[in-house]
Formats: sequence, C-alpha cells, structure tokens
Amino acid sequence: MSQAQTFATRLLTWFDHHGRHDLPWQQGITPYRVWVSEIMLQQTQVTTVIPYYQRFMARFPDVTTLAQAPIDEVLHHWSGLGYYARARHLHQAAQQVMNHHQGRFPDTPEGLEALPGIGRSTAAAILAIACGQRQAILDGNVKRVLARHRGVSGWPGTTGVSRQLWTLAEAMTPTVRVADYTQAIMDLGATVCIRRRPVCDACPVATDCVALATGRQSLLPTPRPRRAQPLRNTVMLIICGPEGVLLEQRPATGLWGGLWGFPEVSSIQAAPPWCVHHLGIPPDDIHTLASFVHVFTHFRLHITPVQVWVKNPITTVMEAPGRVWYNPQARSALGLAAPVTRLLDHILHKDGEINSMARMVNCVYLGNEAEGLDFAPYPGDLGKRIYDNVSKEAWQKWVRHQTMLINEYRLTPIDPKARKFLEEEMEKFFFSGGATMPEGYVDPNQ
Repeated sequence: MSQAQTFATRLLTWFDHHGRHDLPWQQGITPYRVWVSEIMLQQTQVTTVIPYYQRFMARFPDVTTLAQAPIDEVLHHWSGLGYYARARHLHQAAQQVMNHHQGRFPDTPEGLEALPGIGRSTAAAILAIACGQRQAILDGNVKRVLARHRGVSGWPGTTGVSRQLWTLAEAMTPTVRVADYTQAIMDLGATVCIRRRPVCDACPVATDCVALATGRQSLLPTPRPRRAQPLRNTVMLIICGPEGVLLEQRPATGLWGGLWGFPEVSSIQAAPPWCVHHLGIPPDDIHTLASFVHVFTHFRLHITPVQVWVKNPITTVMEAPGRVWYNPQARSALGLAAPVTRLLDHILHKDGEINSMARMVNCVYLGNEAEGLDFAPYPGDLGKRIYDNVSKEAWQKWVRHQTMLINEYRLTPIDPKARKFLEEEMEKFFFSGGATMPEGYVDPNQ
C-alpha cells in the first residue's frame, strides 16, 4: 500500500471515530449548502460561522431565494462576518446560476470557477463533498496538515510552494470516500493539527510526520513575511436627527463595499461644512466620542466618531439616493460594517433614545468602575448578572479565555455538554474566584 493510501486510510479511520459529524453544513448536503459554508469559512473560524450560517440558511434556504433577494438584505445577514466581497460574490453567483445554468450548479471545476468568488479549492470542495467527485482541496487547514506532514518549507502564498502543496493534495486524495476524506483532512487541521500547540499525540498520521520527527511543528507552514501595517485615519459623522441616524450606502467596490455607514470627512472641523452642504443646515451641537482602531488584513483604520445633532434638514436634500434615516431601535435589514454597528449600539440608550453617554458599572472582575455592556451577552439570570456587573473590557477578557478553552479542550460549541462546561467556566470566571486553566497550559503571550 502506497504512502498516499495509508495516509487516507488512517485519516478516514480517525474521522469515523473522532471527527465532527454534527456541523450544520454536514446535514442535508447539497452543492448550495456546501458552497455557502465554504465561502463563510474562508478566513473565519467554525465557531464564528455556525450562527451566521444557520441564520443565513433560514432566510436563504436555496439558490433561488438568494438570487431573488435584495443585496442589502444579503449584506445585512453577513454583517459582522467581515470580508464583505464574499457576500456580494455569493449574490452575484446565485444570480448567474439561475440565469445561465437553469438553477443548477455546474458539475465541473471549470464551470464552478467561472462563478464569482469561487476558486480552485472551493470548487473542488463543492464537487467532492456534494457530488462525490475525486477533487483535491487546499484550504488553510489542508495546507497546514500537508506542509507539516511532508516537511514543505516556504510560505504557501508563493507560486512554487503552492504548486508543491497542490501536487501533494492531489496525490493524497483517495478514489473512495472522497467526501469523507475531504471533510476529514479539513477537520484534522481545524481540531488537531492546529496553528499553535498542535495535538500530535492525537494525530492519526503522526508516525510519518516530518515536522514532528524534526521538531518543526511551530515552524511549518512557513508564515507570511511580516509587513508593517499602515495606519489610515477617518472621521465618522454620527448625524442624529428627528427621524434617526443618517446613513449612506458605500460604493459597491472598495472598503465595506455596498454596506451602509456614516458619512466620513477628513477632520472634525469639516463636520459643520458637511452638514450645510449636504443637509442644508448647520449642526445644533457636536460632540466627539472616544476614537478607536479597527484592524483589517492589510492596514489599520483609526476612527474618530463625531456625534452631530441636527433639526429639520431640508427634505429635498435628504431625497438623494443611497441615504436614509436609520432607526437603531428598529434594526432595519441593512448591511452594516462592524464599527458602524458598534457605534450605533454605543449611542442607543436602553430606553430607545439616542444618547451619547456610556453606561458605567462597578465591574466585579476589574474591581473598579468601567464602561458596561450594551446588552446582556448571554440568556437567563447569568446574562443579567453579567450585564449588571461586568464591563466591556472584562467581557473581552472572557471571550479570549473561552477561545483558549475551546482550542485546548477541542470543544464543539454546539455540543450541549460543551455549552454547559463553558457556562460553568463563565460563571466561575466572573463570580467564583476565576476559571480553572487546562493542565500544563502556558500562555503564549507571557
């Protein structure tokens, strides 16, 4: 039996006993469901994707529904996932499937790759998982598994290394149980051969892993060469009027393409002239909120929010296309970028009035007064206790701790036992002297 055959056999045996089989996209498999999951999972963790996927499929259960939906509603259901071009490409591809393929997904790699947003690996995953075709995939998890197992050095983003990994992926893909193998190798990379602290003792292919034999697990795959992230600056105008907060739709391409956001200017001093020019009246009051930095893949954006109050803007000016008065309490079905959602939550007081004052709490974790959460982050009495007694800063510390627990214990958050464990750890983290740490865990930041 060849090395490729033994690799696949060991991997499939492991997957049968230890792999994940209860993820939402593993149920009722169709090309459409696999496609949506593969696009959502690009550069996004499974635990983040699950609730988005479930809401998305509830609203857009098939390609016909997605193709007929307004792009604003598609972007609304994508808000918070980031990389919004993925949502626009989903919508465009769904329309092409309906208009050019009679509502049926192409059954060849070339046909799928001709659709917007579908590359070689995504096309292969759809055909392998939904159609049982022998197609090799090479997503981030698979790159990590193969680079370590075969000792492939060099950043996978370079042409030569990418070609080498594709050759390996094609050689390792079996001729039987292709759908299971495809999910198995992705699962191995996501749960065992993870980026930091891989669980080599649990790996079914560890016996002939080059990285393990040479002690290079932390060095492979070779990371991307570091580049300094440039810092850009913008001033966002949170214009509050009698009918809500003014939002504008961004251009279809570029940063946050097609989403709705606040008008932006280059400086705080430019706010009054903007109001006169675009709304026909000067602002009644201006208040600068705390600035913050939003991080993108290739740059950082320093945002200075400025809250502006206006009365009775000229109606004819407000009838310009791509501009609406938005009621934060009503939560209309508009696609909003994450910083916009964050700022809308910040200014929306719990009684429904727009207010710039932050809610302060005596944080039980920090031991001092700090800015409170905008809403209860968890259901039931525990959620209410957290809302009343925990600050935003402390909550973010728990989120990081919870991520560590999920990774260290390889938890599946949709599993009832895992949810119960995380709830108990959350209660201990805030109210019972601190959560326990996994045995032998060493904080990589220390």
